Amino acid sequence: MTFSLTATQHKEMDRYLARILDAYKSGAISQASAVGEIAHVITAAAIDNAGEVAAHLRMPIEELFEVE
Repeated sequence: MTFSLTATQHKEMDRYLARILDAYKSGAISQASAVGEIAHVITAAAIDNAGEVAAHLRMPIEELFEVE
C-alpha cells in the first residue's frame, strides 16, 4: 500500500512546515530540532504510517517541541 496525502493533508503539511520554519526563525527551536521533526514525518510517510503523519501535521508546535 502506498501512502498519499489528501488535499486537506497537503494544506496541513503547508501549515506544519510553516510552523516549524517560524519556530526556527524566531529562535524557539534549533535547526537540528526542525530537521529532526521534518525527517520524522518523512520517515513515517515512507513506511506508510499515516496515523503518525496525520498526528504530527495537526500537532501544535508546543507539543512538537518544548517551546514557551
